[in-house]
Amino acid sequence: MGTIHRSGVYRKTNDSARLIIVTIVGVAFGFFVGISFPAVTFTKNEFRRSKSLETLGSGSNVTNIYVPTNPRGAELLPPGIVVAESDLYLRRLWGEPSEDMLKKPKYLLTFTVGYDQRNNINAAVKKFSDDFQILLFHYDGRTSEWDQFEWSKSAIHVSVMRQTKWWYAKRFLHPDIVGAYEYIFIWDEDLGVEHFNGEKYIQLVKKHGLEISQPGLEPNNGLTWQMTKRRGDREVHKDTEEKPGWCSDPHLPPCAAFVEIMAPVFSREAWRCVWHMIQNDLVHGWGLDFALRRCVEPAHEKIGVVDSQWIIHQVIPSLGSQGKSEKGKAPWEGVRARCRNEWSLFRSRLADAEQAYISQTKKGVMDIPSRGKSENAKESSKFNWIVGLKSESVLSQPPSFWKSDFSKMGEMSSFQLGVIGALFLSVASSVSIVICNKALMSNLGFPFATTLTSWHLIVTFCTLHAAQRFHFFDAKAIDMKTVMLFGILNGVSIGLLNLSLGFNSIGFYQMTKLAIIPFTVLLETLFLKKQFSQKIKLSLLVLLGGVGIASVTDLQLNFVGTILSLLAIVTTCVGQILTNTIQKRLNVSSTQLLYQSAPFQAAILFVSGPFVDHFLTKKNVFAHKYSSIVLAFIILSCIISVSVNFSTFMVIGKTSPVTYQVLGHLKTCLVLAFGYTLLHDPFTIRNIIGILVAIIGMGLYSYFCVQDNKKKQSVDLSLASQMKDKDSTPLLGMPDKEGHEAKKSTKVSLV
Repeated sequence: MGTIHRSGVYRKTNDSARLIIVTIVGVAFGFFVGISFPAVTFTKNEFRRSKSLETLGSGSNVTNIYVPTNPRGAELLPPGIVVAESDLYLRRLWGEPSEDMLKKPKYLLTFTVGYDQRNNINAAVKKFSDDFQILLFHYDGRTSEWDQFEWSKSAIHVSVMRQTKWWYAKRFLHPDIVGAYEYIFIWDEDLGVEHFNGEKYIQLVKKHGLEISQPGLEPNNGLTWQMTKRRGDREVHKDTEEKPGWCSDPHLPPCAAFVEIMAPVFSREAWRCVWHMIQNDLVHGWGLDFALRRCVEPAHEKIGVVDSQWIIHQVIPSLGSQGKSEKGKAPWEGVRARCRNEWSLFRSRLADAEQAYISQTKKGVMDIPSRGKSENAKESSKFNWIVGLKSESVLSQPPSFWKSDFSKMGEMSSFQLGVIGALFLSVASSVSIVICNKALMSNLGFPFATTLTSWHLIVTFCTLHAAQRFHFFDAKAIDMKTVMLFGILNGVSIGLLNLSLGFNSIGFYQMTKLAIIPFTVLLETLFLKKQFSQKIKLSLLVLLGGVGIASVTDLQLNFVGTILSLLAIVTTCVGQILTNTIQKRLNVSSTQLLYQSAPFQAAILFVSGPFVDHFLTKKNVFAHKYSSIVLAFIILSCIISVSVNFSTFMVIGKTSPVTYQVLGHLKTCLVLAFGYTLLHDPFTIRNIIGILVAIIGMGLYSYFCVQDNKKKQSVDLSLASQMKDKDSTPLLGMPDKEGHEAKKSTKVSLV
């Protein structure tokens, strides 16, 4: 027993010693093995990935790798083996790889071609040196025939049937594929290059610091914007003067920061941004030219037209022949319809993306990922392509081109003078026509207000038509359904206002007009998600109170009159909101919108006017005796109405429906004052107090609007800049700098 006991104690001691020795050796072995691994820092999100690390090598050469800074999907590779970019250099199948290229091309020249244009392309290629890599995209499937040209044998040919150059560019010109080239030319096939030299063009682009450019276009050949027409007195130009109403800012397209999509040239850095903006399903690229400015800053300095190296647009409709005849329409008609639709879709997507970005920023949850110079940058956020991020670190605020585009609101003196002029014209013409009509109706006994309004609109349309024929402005085609409904709505609102006046007392009618402002605020808040500060609401309340004191006397209610007043309020508010919205969303000027809608307004009032007037006055407009003085005042009223209608659309378009209504009440106060001064109307202390209170309200409204705009700009410049509708534009406040990105012959619709 004793032997066994001693033996057990001895074995137990040996086991303990063995365990201690093995532990020490294991710790030492683990330590030396551990320090032989490269140091890797794990974040919370990366730690879970470490469990699935693969091993490289075999036997004793085992290496675990996870490099989070590698391109997405290549985290398990050692950085030294990662090649994030490629190129289009042609390689041999033999010999040393380092000896494949005697000279590497610096620039990439692409054409989207059909075989029918081979001679034109051959002439164009000869204008470029061997520093340019030639890449042809074939939309007709014919590639081998091009080998009749010697240069074609060293060119790259990509063939996919019936596709456009932007379809090819999105799929074959990824920035990581063409990153080896300093400049990328993406040209149409119908360009005459007799006066062009590729090397000299590159020299001028570098000299003038152009990131996005195009050669000047011969002014007498093809349809061109003013911006892209060649000027014979300079090397390069970066801005121009377009037709009236097309440019709200001289630094915005199409007056600056603009080139067409037929022959653009991009720097490597600019193309990285532009490529991300191209939509996969929008293959024609319409609208892209107006958005290029988002990829360089300041855009009006880095986008321009090279005049001394110019081309001729031959206007060969090659894409039309690639379409398909449907529903009895020629192939080219289907292609053109697709182009127009894509232009509208692109603008909508851009606007929606901007609004989504703004909404996210407001909530404070936007995390903008980096899109630096790293060649492995991915489109990790749907907002990247909107703002064209280029810094290597996460941005804490919107890029500076937003500031350059929008934070200067109010500093553009010429545009602000235009707003002030519109406001002054509206006040002066409205007061004038009220006094004229009051004399016509009260003193001369012509009570037919609705019919007179239809005559006003007919004269307005005829005047605008004459102005358009003399090229004072260009008519822009707007969807007929939109224009018709808009015109009818405005005509109905005028008729309802007149009926409201006929069925109600003067006091109740004035209350109806006062109710338009709060109802407009309500509609814009509910449906357009606009926000009005408490201070602005308070100033509007003071204004309405003052006008009410000055103008509202008796309040006699009746059921029919109340219904008519409610309908008049609704139609007037909706019509004025649409006046603002159509101009902003469809990028039409006030003149263009008035020209398109005036015939429909005039038609409905011309037909219904005599009946409405007969119902209200019990008199027949056609049986009225028209003396020479009555005719003179009618003609004068019609002449003044042109200015009234024009200024009304202009003020609503440049400011907002609420601001226009505030301006309208200023007119009411002025009419009361002029009525007392010129027509000797009764004037009481109540009128004086009301007018003074209203003026205080208008002053507060304008002041608070200016303060709100400044506050928005200082807190978040992008928010102030991107709002398409001015919720709180002051009477003499900041201009709306939303660019008139109007594409020629494009029909757009809101309905």
